[in-house]
Amino acid sequence: MSENVFEGTVHVCAHDVSYNFWGTGSAEDLQTRLRDEAEERAKTCIIEGYVEGELNYEDEDSSYRGWWQIERGQV
Repeated sequence: MSENVFEGTVHVCAHDVSYNFWGTGSAEDLQTRLRDEAEERAKTCIIEGYVEGELNYEDEDSSYRGWWQIERGQV
């Protein structure tokens, strides 16, 4: 199975947050789910005072790791 990369930007707690995931699994089916996971994780971490952090997503068919961060000029 080849590795897939997903990147995007979401708006979280008045910040633009960029994220990326890399891993294996059904690519197109996961795009929305990975965006939602990044948004929720970033929200939780921003509330705790963080400006960046690790992302992880796994299900029975897929495994993805990634990173999120508040875009520069937004902190």
